Amino acid sequence: MEVERVNLHKGQRRFIIYRVSSEYAKDSLAFEPGELMSLLRWLQEHEDEITQDVTANVVQHEMKGMEHMATQEEAARDWYTRALVRVKEPTTKRSVDPYREYTFRVGEELEMVQWGRDGRPVKREAWWTSFDIDGALIIEADKVEVVKILDEITPFESEAERYNREIDERNRISAENIDKPWLPIHDGE
Repeated sequence: MEVERVNLHKGQRRFIIYRVSSEYAKDSLAFEPGELMSLLRWLQEHEDEITQDVTANVVQHEMKGMEHMATQEEAARDWYTRALVRVKEPTTKRSVDPYREYTFRVGEELEMVQWGRDGRPVKREAWWTSFDIDGALIIEADKVEVVKILDEITPFESEAERYNREIDERNRISAENIDKPWLPIHDGE
């Protein structure tokens, strides 16, 4: 199942909807954010009933994935993770340009990346052989295991990074030659 955030424009009005598509149906469903939140609340309220129905367990699993997507945080900056990964199950993948087909074999170790852009949801469902959208081979994250993180810029700012950025900005402002009665001299003022 995939959940996609979509910006719609109709005249002067702007709408944000979430388009939900499934491998079980060719059509997709579209929800306004309020409707999606209502659906998630309903699922939480009826969790006991749903879990009692064995056939609904598959649906419940898919809906938990949708809840994760709906609440997924947006990256605070461009980010990537470069890692050595080991293939857990054989799978064949294709790239677009240049076109090539490759079969990943069990136990094979590869250097791969996950990456994203500032302001976009952080998705870690796949590993890529490169940053090239057309040329990369892409394998699902559940088909590999991370052996070692080689390099990383996290999608979110740590508390220390945020503090340092704010102090740097304060120092830059205080270095300007204008009166600043609103600028605190030290923390806690």
